[in-house]
Amino acid sequence: MRFEIDHALVLPAVTKYLAGSTALVGVIEEASKQAPIAASSLNSSAGFLLNPLDLPGVAIFLSASKRLGRVCAPAIGGACVGIALRTVATVMAA
Repeated sequence: MRFEIDHALVLPAVTKYLAGSTALVGVIEEASKQAPIAASSLNSSAGFLLNPLDLPGVAIFLSASKRLGRVCAPAIGGACVGIALRTVATVMAA
């Protein structure tokens, strides 16, 4: 199976999952100044990019308390399933 991913969205996707949604917005804004990113490309990636699961969010979740740390793995698993379903739905709708 081959995925057709817009090359302009690789850096924003990596940035989102490593640095969070605020960093994603900054990267997309700066990238759009150099070469505009197609709105259709952004819309088709919304299911994958717009979610609360990222490294800073998980770090905050884990550091909140030991009790939250114990439920972190199932929460991350559920988030991954939700992201996958939303991504498939977004791609199918496009």
